[in-house]
Amino acid sequence: MAFLESTPGVVAVLVAFILFLILALVARWFKKAGPGQALIRSGLGGNKVSFSGIWLIPVLHRLDVMDITQQTLPIELRGMRGAFTRDAVKMDVKAYFTLGVNPTESDVQDVAMNVGAKRASDPETIRNLFQASFEEALKLILAQVEFLDVKENIDKIKMMILQEIGSDLNGYSLINLAIESIQHTPLDQLDPNNILDAQSIARIKELNKGNV
Repeated sequence: MAFLESTPGVVAVLVAFILFLILALVARWFKKAGPGQALIRSGLGGNKVSFSGIWLIPVLHRLDVMDITQQTLPIELRGMRGAFTRDAVKMDVKAYFTLGVNPTESDVQDVAMNVGAKRASDPETIRNLFQASFEEALKLILAQVEFLDVKENIDKIKMMILQEIGSDLNGYSLINLAIESIQHTPLDQLDPNNILDAQSIARIKELNKGNV
């Protein structure tokens, strides 16, 4: 009789324990995204991206975590690598481009497939992907502007560069551009035997009447 009387209590404890185990397992199967992260689940049910949290079933699913925080790519054109204005003045430029993976499911998947989730925000990867094209955009736009108009129209130049680069960056987006410094290349760093540098020397002296 005592055993029978205690059975409901034992059953209740067992049920509670089983529920606890189930909840513990379920909790382990749910992964939350940290700040600036995208979770990419592959396996059963196909690929899925979440920016908040996602369910995972061990063995059946694989999880990759992508850092989608904004990254800064410094670009410096100086000396021999300087950019020329429309009137042949060679410029030293230091700029910072802010970009990151575009926080949409399709763009995250594209970057994961083409670059890799772990490498998406690696500084070296960012540099390899964008440095050459960003430098080319800087040179192209400065080549459309007269030297004396550069500093007076710096905001317009920034907008022209952003428009030149565009928004289609294979899953990334260019968020901002900051030009830290822009000035003509010092004369002692120009080669008078180089045709373009010689033109720059002559133009700078003409504009400044030799006081450079």
